[in-house]
Amino acid sequence: MDSFLFYNISKPVNVTYEEPRNELTIYFKPLAIFHFFPEVSLSSTADHLENFKPYPDYQSEIQDLLKMNNKDEQANILENYLISKLFSPKLEMIQDILQKAEEGWKLNDIAESMGISRQYLHRTFLKYMGKSPSLYKRIHRFRQVTSSLQTNEKFISLSHENSFFDQPHFNREFKALTGVVPTIFFKNINDSKDMLWLFV
Repeated sequence: MDSFLFYNISKPVNVTYEEPRNELTIYFKPLAIFHFFPEVSLSSTADHLENFKPYPDYQSEIQDLLKMNNKDEQANILENYLISKLFSPKLEMIQDILQKAEEGWKLNDIAESMGISRQYLHRTFLKYMGKSPSLYKRIHRFRQVTSSLQTNEKFISLSHENSFFDQPHFNREFKALTGVVPTIFFKNINDSKDMLWLFV
């Protein structure tokens, strides 16, 4: 059984299969993974961990789950398994940093408000997020735009609402992250199933 943890993806990922695969995918929002796998160590120089087996019983439990045909029952058992591993780490500092970053605070202002150096903030962010604060802020803003798309707003409105200087700035930033302009990107994704994860 192969088990991977992907965590430092900075470009949208489109996964396609040539044939059906029997697999489980668990998506954690930022910091949530540390409540279930507190010993996990993220690196800013890699994008995934191979042979991810965080507990002695992990492999056997997942293999049993993969044998199940009833997806609802499979989801319930997986949820119960994860709840059995639930842990309450002390994440108050990084949670505060993350919240301020998502609110658009400048990094110097975040560091000053918390009484820490910018270098320490940067190291802490890399440890828990696997990416720099500035890259995370760019990705967060991008995700806000993609979720706003469901309201059928014009791109120019989206650019202003998400703190881009103007639409050309929005287009440049969008292309830098996705490799394509917004019109092409949104034309080629399916956002109807609430599975537009895009970044980890």
